[in-house]
Amino acid sequence: MRLPGFVHGNDDFDASFSGYGFKLQYFPFVEQTKGFVGVDAGLSRVLIEVRGSDSARRQTQLGLGINFGWRFDLVGGLYLTPWLGLGYSFGADDVRLDRKRFDGNPWLVFPAVHVGYRFR
Repeated sequence: MRLPGFVHGNDDFDASFSGYGFKLQYFPFVEQTKGFVGVDAGLSRVLIEVRGSDSARRQTQLGLGINFGWRFDLVGGLYLTPWLGLGYSFGADDVRLDRKRFDGNPWLVFPAVHVGYRFR
């Protein structure tokens, strides 16, 4: 997945990643509805490339985080879940390529909205 420049904030670079992860969420009020809190972890391979050059470097990053949100039941098993995550990526280091510096930021704020269906 390619990261937009406003996410990584390094104008002279392109960045993308692939990987996998998991989330574990706990709903303290009602089974799989209303508010929840959770933890997540993931392993990703980040590719950092200088624009207009063949210079590139890969990093392996381990991300750990927390998340929270609210699941709204809609109709007929459909739901809407806005949530926010805060994570830290171990291995998100600064990179120097072609006399340019990519400032690695290990902190990630991740807002999202999921739409789903619950089988009953």
